[in-house]
Amino acid sequence: TQVYHLAGTPAIKRFEKITADDYKVSLAAKALGAYHLKIVFKTLSIYPKHVVYFSSSASLLPEIGQTTYAAANYVLDQLALRESFSNTITQTI
Repeated sequence: TQVYHLAGTPAIKRFEKITADDYKVSLAAKALGAYHLKIVFKTLSIYPKHVVYFSSSASLLPEIGQTTYAAANYVLDQLALRESFSNTITQTI
């Protein structure tokens, strides 16, 4: 079984204009979506062989206005690193 997580909501906004809600929106699609997948797998005893999260180079090289998007992708990258120690091969691309 393979699972692909392709969610994302890029929000382009200058840093000084970002609100807590902007972070919530970006994190909800990427990071919270991935976290919910993990909970569903565990609850239903589903053990996929591969999980692929579609991240972005913005997590390492964000452009102006992509602060929340970059943060959400960074969380997703870290989640994949953490998950790679289980029996499931998890990666971001």
